[in-house]
Formats: sequence, C-alpha cells, structure tokens
Amino acid sequence: MRKEVTAARMMRAILEALASALGAEGAATIDAVDGGSAPSITYQAGGGATLVPAAAARPRRAKSDTPARALTDEGRPALLTTCHMRFGARAGLTLWRTPGSRPWNTDDITLLDAASLVVRVVLEQEAQQREMGQQARTDPLPGLFNRRAFLEELPRHLDRLDREDECGTLMFVDLDNVKPVNDRLEHEVGDQVLAAAAKMLRNLVRPTDLVARLGGDELAIWMNGADHMTAAERAEQLRVNAPTALVEIAPGTALPISVSIGIASRPAGSGETIESVMG
Repeated sequence: MRKEVTAARMMRAILEALASALGAEGAATIDAVDGGSAPSITYQAGGGATLVPAAAARPRRAKSDTPARALTDEGRPALLTTCHMRFGARAGLTLWRTPGSRPWNTDDITLLDAASLVVRVVLEQEAQQREMGQQARTDPLPGLFNRRAFLEELPRHLDRLDREDECGTLMFVDLDNVKPVNDRLEHEVGDQVLAAAAKMLRNLVRPTDLVARLGGDELAIWMNGADHMTAAERAEQLRVNAPTALVEIAPGTALPISVSIGIASRPAGSGETIESVMG
C-alpha cells in the first residue's frame, strides 16, 4: 500500500494482499452495509463477486459489529466486517471463496479485523480528498458553485446543447443595496440575505441547471434549454418576489434590497463560446 499514491490504487493493493493471505477468490469494499439500500461494490480485487455484496450485507441488518459469515446463492463462503469511519460513516469489507471451499475460521476473522483498520484509513483519506475538492468548487456562504467551478462546468453544458441542438440562457443577478445592510445590521444579516437569494435562484431552475456566486453580491444562473422569453419570465418573477422576501430578513434599511438582472441567450446551433455569451 505504501508504494501507491492514490486511494484507489492503495485499496486495490490492500484487497489483493488480503485475498492472497486468506486464500480467498476475491475481496471488496461495499457500501450500504446497514440494509438501507441495495449494497454495491466500491473496490474489488479478484473475480466471482456476482452475488457477494447482497449475501454478505444481510447479517448487517442486525447492526452487529461482529464479523459475519454468509453463503451466496452460488455457494461461495463470504465473510464481512464493518469499517467504522469518522462522522458516523460505515463501509463493509468482504471476502469470498470459490463454491464449496472450506468455511471461515477464527484466524481468518482475526486477520480480517486487523485489515479493516487499514481499509478504514484509506477510505477516510479518500473521503477527505473528495471533501477538499468540493470545498474548492463551492462558495461556503450560499452553498453554490464559485466562479471557478461555474466556468469549468459551463463547457460541458454547452457541448451537450450543441449535440442536442438546443438553446441555453445565462442570467446575471446583482443584489442591490446589500452593502448598507452590512454597514447597518452587520455582515451576519447580509450573509442571510445572500443565502436567501441563493435559495430563490435554485428554486427558479432545474437541478441540472447551474447556479453560482461569481463574487460579492453577483450571482449567476445557466439554464439549459431555456430561450430568452423563458428566462425573461423567470427574471420578472425574481424581480417582483425578491425584494418582498429579502426585506423580511433585513427590515428597516434606508434603501430596499432589490435585484438587477441581465440575460444573454445562446441560440441552438450558434456555437457561441463562453466568453461571447458572458461578454
């Protein structure tokens, strides 16, 4: 494991070594070990795992932490233990032998328990890497894409629209008079205004569209398949509703919180670049 760099290669090295040490046909990590949803393999070494996750996960429904033996419908002896990670996450580590092989004994279980500690470390490292990647692409205040992530995601959306010969529309939304709110009612209230505006923008679009904070009080929406008229209707809805909703968060300000909105549509088949649309 120490010779590898990425979590995926570390995990494969661990599973290969564990399967070899225990005379197993294969080894794998699985998720959904508590029976809440269908279990699935996340990493695997070796073959013969057709029905192993489901069979190995069955004993977990009792939520016991004792390594559990099982037999797959194909007659493979399977063995599962649970890896407890930080923040309450759980994953399964399972091994299986060929049909008709000898059953698992206490020595096998002891070694599996020891290996689960190493597996847990690698899974936690992988989770931390994912979290860091998500944080690098997300503005922490409203929970939206940041400018960098927005500009990275847009080309993929434009390519799909070109393939499907569909239009798309970009909407810029500036929150007006937020600075006086920060000056008079402190930044915490201004942050609440920004978070509420972000929620309103999300409610305007579909989950497949993009919503981002470009910086300061400037937000943006990319709407797949929406033409100029559709975007204009949503912009008018936002223009009318936003001041009423936001004034409840910051009452008594000298200047009302409002929105300034700009719209740029990209017609189907135009081939316009991101720079052209945003310009």
